[in-house]
Amino acid sequence: MGTTVVGTPVTLGANVNPRSLAWLALRLAEINAPDIRQSTATGGTTTTLVDTVGLIQPKDHWLGGTLWILSGGYAGTVKKITDSALSGNSITFSALTSAISAGVDYVVLGPDVTYANLVMAINQALREITVEHVDKTLVGVNGTYEYTLPTDVTRVVGVDLYRSDTLYKSTHWSETEEGKIKFDRGYSPCDDDAIWLHYLETHGDLETDAEEVEDLLELPVLMQLATEKLMRLLYHRYGGDQKQIQEWLADAMAANKERLKVTRRSYGVSVHTSGW
Repeated sequence: MGTTVVGTPVTLGANVNPRSLAWLALRLAEINAPDIRQSTATGGTTTTLVDTVGLIQPKDHWLGGTLWILSGGYAGTVKKITDSALSGNSITFSALTSAISAGVDYVVLGPDVTYANLVMAINQALREITVEHVDKTLVGVNGTYEYTLPTDVTRVVGVDLYRSDTLYKSTHWSETEEGKIKFDRGYSPCDDDAIWLHYLETHGDLETDAEEVEDLLELPVLMQLATEKLMRLLYHRYGGDQKQIQEWLADAMAANKERLKVTRRSYGVSVHTSGW
């Protein structure tokens, strides 16, 4: 009662960053969780949100679940629900600095899928997505064949030489175990060549609600992989007691399949990290 179906679109608040951890977790919940509702507050305090239209579920229905605030001054805020009362059509959470007002859009998620589960699934997915960065800090010296790789640059997959406004792709190089890039004899960079190193790196974990994923990372790809991770987490949590998990997974993967039709890119994306 009062819940949405898996994959029901959630309206994004105008000042909520769609690439932040808080919003990504909401997107993942939207795709996969069976007990989620979007509505509008009719009032509230610093610790409660009241909705006489939407919060009509039995007492404690949302207890232990998650609240996302989508609009107003607290847009993008995530709170754990500490109480859920039918008598007052309200949910309770840790204190804000000012009261929730009527007209604030929000989403509530039931306790079967926790915010911690969502965050863990997203970070597990990010650890498997390879991001291609480009470092442009090295400068060529005529006759020099070995260059020490900049800090944190490893797994080099391509080298370009930028010379006189022209970009040349180098195929005569190798990365050594000593952390250097080595050019073949007769193919060293010239003086003042900009050496562009393309290298692979897994995406780092997101640790705060406001932290964002790389700009060029494909969100449908992330959601597909995070869905798989989330279902594994839920299976380990519930085991055979949660019979709906297989149905949730089927619905979620079908929704993700539709989203992935818009892109044919692999998990690797390109992000320029220096030298612009």
